[in-house]
Amino acid sequence: MVMQQKTSQPVQFEITEGTGDSVAELISDSGALGSDYLFSSRLSASPHLSTRQYARIVEQWVTEELMLHLLFFQIQRYS
Repeated sequence: MVMQQKTSQPVQFEITEGTGDSVAELISDSGALGSDYLFSSRLSASPHLSTRQYARIVEQWVTEELMLHLLFFQIQRYS
């Protein structure tokens, strides 16, 4: 369950089937319990990712995906 930090209220959202499968595999592989955070912090003082850590990860994913698309189109262009 995802809880909103400011209000401590549960947040409802939908994910795709593929995302659900990936998250289920991650939980299974990690041996996480229901009370564990899905993405833990690198810092021992905090059990979960900070907003800034999350933003850096998402930025890296987007950058990598963009670079893969650009490379793919360059290869197609000169093939």
